[in-house]
Amino acid sequence: MRLKLKQMMAVSLSAAMLLAVAPGEAVFANVKQGNIVNTKLMSGDTEKSGGSEASEYGNLMYRDQLDDSDITWSVYDSGKLVIEGTGATPDWSPWFYYKEQITDVIIGDGITTLGERNFMNYPNLKTVTIKGVLSKISNSAFEGCKQIKSITATGAVNAAGKKVLQLGECVFKDCTGLESVEFTGSLAVSKNAFEGCTSLGSVKVKESDMALLGNYAFLNCTKLTEADIPGKLLIQEGAFFECTSLKKFDFSKVSSIGKIAFYHCSSLENIVLPENVTTIGNSAFQGCNGVTSLNIPGTVKTIGEYAFYGCENLKELVIDEGVSSIGKHAFAECKSLETITLPKSAALGENIFTDYRPIKTIRYTGTREEWIAAGLNQNNFYNATVYYEYTADHKHTFVTYTYTYTNSCTEPGERVTKCKDCGYIQLKETLPAQGHDWEVVSEKKATCKEEGLQNLKCRRCGETKKVVRIGAHQFSSWQTIKDATVFSPEVQIRTCNVCGYKETRNNGKKLAATMKVNAAKLPLKIKQKTTVLKVSGLANGDSVASWKSGNTKVVKVSGKPNGTCTLVAGRKKGKTTITIILKSGLKKKITITVQKAAVKTAKITGMSKNLKLKKNQTVTLKAAVAPLTSLQKLKYKSSNKKIVTVTSKGVVKAKKKGNAVITVQSGSKTVKCKVTVK
Repeated sequence: MRLKLKQMMAVSLSAAMLLAVAPGEAVFANVKQGNIVNTKLMSGDTEKSGGSEASEYGNLMYRDQLDDSDITWSVYDSGKLVIEGTGATPDWSPWFYYKEQITDVIIGDGITTLGERNFMNYPNLKTVTIKGVLSKISNSAFEGCKQIKSITATGAVNAAGKKVLQLGECVFKDCTGLESVEFTGSLAVSKNAFEGCTSLGSVKVKESDMALLGNYAFLNCTKLTEADIPGKLLIQEGAFFECTSLKKFDFSKVSSIGKIAFYHCSSLENIVLPENVTTIGNSAFQGCNGVTSLNIPGTVKTIGEYAFYGCENLKELVIDEGVSSIGKHAFAECKSLETITLPKSAALGENIFTDYRPIKTIRYTGTREEWIAAGLNQNNFYNATVYYEYTADHKHTFVTYTYTYTNSCTEPGERVTKCKDCGYIQLKETLPAQGHDWEVVSEKKATCKEEGLQNLKCRRCGETKKVVRIGAHQFSSWQTIKDATVFSPEVQIRTCNVCGYKETRNNGKKLAATMKVNAAKLPLKIKQKTTVLKVSGLANGDSVASWKSGNTKVVKVSGKPNGTCTLVAGRKKGKTTITIILKSGLKKKITITVQKAAVKTAKITGMSKNLKLKKNQTVTLKAAVAPLTSLQKLKYKSSNKKIVTVTSKGVVKAKKKGNAVITVQSGSKTVKCKVTVK
């Protein structure tokens, strides 16, 4: 007993500390604890009440039983809180000390009611599992639980055998992470129940005979797109206030609509009111810009003030006979309204319409005299045609009207086929505007250097305008006068055909520098002189700027800008490089090796294996030695001079039909070419 007293004193001290640090949560600090086995558990220690115990929920951290109740609650190291037993949880939070650790709540199937503020502002609570049925989730039970994403609950069966669930005030207020809710049974939603649930997108209710949506129940649920709530509906003040994403709502069993119920539900596309609605509250649908047409049945006796104020896309309005009162400004600022059907039964408030310009057709069930007596001023509807004694079941009599503006060149005309008794339009087509018929009143001609000016006047409407004619040269096509080089792009010129002014321009880019050398390396015999090294493939405008030997004792070089040069080997063997630099800056290096022995042919290139000729035809063979500096000359020989002859320079001549072989030799290397004369 002494130990228990000390433990309870420790709890009281902890509560006092919480009151000092967090006064906003004081209501939860003043709690009455049950049998606390170890006070270390209150600061998150891992010891278990009553020893170690493991279950499907994890290892037990703490367990307690509520006074005067068989309800027990257990906290596990997994973050789960399990509430079991029968009856209602109290209107406070017995497990408050574990609010930081609790991530998941499991409600056993014997729990019938969740008390007020049971989980208010639990920062890490993510899931709620309700195993049984509930008659009520009380005020602020989950208020401020920002990480909960979904809620599913089923109502308890009442004495009449119906499932019913009551949601208390602010029960899910500011649950900003809540995305969807689903309830089974008839539903009573108290005021501000889902206020500020800015992520809530879907509300679904099943097996519902009736639902009450309390004041501001879904206030500022800005992502709510769907509210599927069957059964008879009572919609109270501001129930869907500022639900700007709500697109569709089933009004078929709605019996009452409170003031500002759908205020600024700007995405709501269709409002189909059933005959059991008797009253539409003030500003009930104010700012519902998605609505384009509206039919209010005669069972609605009162349309409140500002009821549809600012429904800017509403084009057609039908108010059936039987409506007795339309409040002031009910349809004011409906800036797209074109067609209106008004009953004579309705007493009209002041300024029910304020923007008369777009209104073109008014169907009034009363007489002209009743129209005047109702205080409706024809002058206000200056663009509209009023059809008196209108009946919805009359037979249309169609007439075609053509509207044109004879003195206007820019106004399009219109051809309309419509009923002469109600204005119903069967067919409408736009006639193109006539357009201006300009004539030149005075003119100053443009020159190559000065602008011209025409003063024009429309023959039809008299409108005038000035037209500036831009002075400009009449140029020929561009012609190239200088080709692109490695240093500059192509230059073009064009000439004005009127005044002879010439204009030049650069076209494209300068050429890329290129260079080909017929050998990457060359061997030379001591004192050998050669001109075989050549540079080619230079871009236009480029040339060889310099030839330079890396070691003049090994080889000397003298070259020309056109790419030819003379190499003279020194008196001793060695190795160096010849550097070739173009005027454009492009460089290449050739390796030169000077040796004592004469340079021999390593191979013969440029020869075809077969050659076909006609009688008396001549051709020059393209044989070449490698390396180019070989001192072994090419020799040519025909195997049958009666058929084919060949000169020392490789000129082959066909004599008569037959076959012969030309042998080309340089040193020890030979190649053969079979010649066929046809």
